[in-house]
Amino acid sequence: MKTGKLYLIPVKLGPEGRISDIPQHTIDVAIELKSFFVEREKSARAALKEFGLKTSQSDIELFDIGKHGQQQGFDEQLMRCFSGEDLGLLSEAGAPAVADPGSRVVSEAQAMGVEVVPLVGPSSILMALMASGMNGQNFAFQGYVPIQKNERRRFLKRLQSFIERDDQTQILIETPYRVQNLLEELSSHLSPKIQVCLAMNLGLPNEKIEKRSAADWKGEKLREKKPLAVFVIGH
Repeated sequence: MKTGKLYLIPVKLGPEGRISDIPQHTIDVAIELKSFFVEREKSARAALKEFGLKTSQSDIELFDIGKHGQQQGFDEQLMRCFSGEDLGLLSEAGAPAVADPGSRVVSEAQAMGVEVVPLVGPSSILMALMASGMNGQNFAFQGYVPIQKNERRRFLKRLQSFIERDDQTQILIETPYRVQNLLEELSSHLSPKIQVCLAMNLGLPNEKIEKRSAADWKGEKLREKKPLAVFVIGH
């Protein structure tokens, strides 16, 4: 019997993103599936509708990652692959399983021996790195910055040491309402010559990418109060 696969399906980077950013092959695979792991049902159904899903929405089965993953895991759903069914994993925005709770599904699938197939689509993390002009051969994605103030300062100083010692580009993300605060902290706590690229709302109509030295960001007030942002820091 043919064994099913787990397809990792990127989506647009936001509700106002471009459907043209999703390759046709990714869409072709997604619209043939009937069962998906998702982070939020409403946005997942909207993405599948825009893809042109062949199956009626009422016949689609969605597994909420938050509800299923906290206690019992995903074994029961993933076992369907051994009966020949293909499953999909949808991100809330962009590429699934990167800074995304879908990584737990992928980890369990790998442990069970389910074949995992990543499909091509937009990733704000890689897009920001591409646009920064910084070292793309040695970089680290650090995820979210710690919340506690003293921890944040130590964290940023540690990243600066990676940049200065190894020329390792650092990539950060932050919740929209803390973007302004993080920008101020970077301009205050990093060496003045370190470069900070702020990539906001990538893949959306109001996309903006700007790169300056840490010193040159000092005092900057962003027009948008809650942008979707990726910070790239380096030389």
